[in-house]
Amino acid sequence: EGLTRMAMNQAWLMDFDRIGSTLKEARSAALAAKDERNLAVLEAMVEYRLRLREGDVGAALDAMLKSEEALVRYDEFLLPLIWVSAATLLWCRGDLERALDYIERARESAAARGMTYFTAAACATSAWIYATLGLAEEAEAIRRRAIEDVRSPIGGFVSSTVWADLGFAALALGDMEGAADAVEEGLAASSATKYWEMPRLLVGHALVQAANGEVAEAHASLDEAERFLREKEVRVFDAHLAHGRAEVLIAEGKPDEAAVRLAEALEAAEAAGWRVFSVQLAASAAALAEKRGDQAEARRCLELIRREVDAMASAVQDPTLSQALRAALAGPLVAS
Repeated sequence: EGLTRMAMNQAWLMDFDRIGSTLKEARSAALAAKDERNLAVLEAMVEYRLRLREGDVGAALDAMLKSEEALVRYDEFLLPLIWVSAATLLWCRGDLERALDYIERARESAAARGMTYFTAAACATSAWIYATLGLAEEAEAIRRRAIEDVRSPIGGFVSSTVWADLGFAALALGDMEGAADAVEEGLAASSATKYWEMPRLLVGHALVQAANGEVAEAHASLDEAERFLREKEVRVFDAHLAHGRAEVLIAEGKPDEAAVRLAEALEAAEAAGWRVFSVQLAASAAALAEKRGDQAEARRCLELIRREVDAMASAVQDPTLSQALRAALAGPLVAS
């Protein structure tokens, strides 16, 4: 138990210099004791983050979900957080309905135990998804619940994740003031997920700064994120960093440089398995290509959007959600 918790803490703190030996020792001890529960926790909470570090979203999701049955059987108290994390990756990979199902399971489980820190995380992720789908009323109602829970006396355990998701929910809805408030709260928070959310929060901060014309400050935020990621040798946020840089370059009036960065972001997102993000990046790249007169690149990006959105939307059984996904992600096709 102690070794498992140590490995988990090292994973949260991105202490990659020590985590390998701790994980090996913890796994050996659990195997010797035939401790199925601790083996499952090591997969879902430690191996998952190591696969994320490598930039392989699919492998991270597999590591998390293959231990789910054992964790349910042992009624592991971390299950709501694991389900929220799984929902995030499922959504990013385009599996909308499974993502929402996991969020609801997480919220119900956490609520039954009075775990407001995990209900806050579930609501924030849900708000981000609904905001991305353009369902503003639904997103706003859930956002208010997330804020109420994260501000509760015991709500701050994973508050960095809550504020990061709420920040990107606000960005999706064009609410720059709300995004600024959320990312500033996240950057100031001390929580178990502070290190893992730092890059996202800094990119979100840069996007807000760029929208407000604070180009130098936006570049500084991205520089800080890049230094952090290179120091920790974390690859999973490569696409987010390149996207942030592209948006700042667009705001700076440098479309050619921005196009290069968007291409890098799209390549990184596709390699990592960020399916929804890939579509969003392709939409930005198509719009920029149109402005630059690069019709071939615009057509290539629009075809990617068409292919991916058709695949994701056709897998959604709920017609309202399927229509919302198409409307939100395939907007550039309508405009073209």
